[in-house]
Amino acid sequence: MDAFLTRADLKPGQPCANAAQVAVDEAAASSDKPDWLPLSEGRPTDAWTCGQAPYFGFGQGAQAVFVTLESGWAGFDPSTGFDDLLGPGGSIQELHGNPMLIQPAVSSEYSNEVIVVHDDEAVKLLSASGVSIDKLVGIAHAFAIPGKN
Repeated sequence: MDAFLTRADLKPGQPCANAAQVAVDEAAASSDKPDWLPLSEGRPTDAWTCGQAPYFGFGQGAQAVFVTLESGWAGFDPSTGFDDLLGPGGSIQELHGNPMLIQPAVSSEYSNEVIVVHDDEAVKLLSASGVSIDKLVGIAHAFAIPGKN
């Protein structure tokens, strides 16, 4: 649950430090929830491994949006946990009854970030600061994330 990746830590076009590019199909096969990927954005253009969770890229270069599907959020309390991640200009909203953190980049050195938590899983969307945060929110709405019961 890293908050606010700095662009200085990343190579251009990569979603995380020490990223390794892999085939999209390989990354989807290793993902816990490949069926959550946003079909409205088409097929991912790139895939990367960043530790255990694969990242999927939609678009190219500075306009790319990166998506990862993570397990291990059991016990996360968004009513207090998002407070630790919330920075200037950020907000907490709901998506299908699930908590969603919307955090615009605070400067060109940081990434835009949207996190949606469902049960013990999270969908994280990242982009460079030059991409509209509204684009990330729109992509989050395209995910097939189940609603809260």
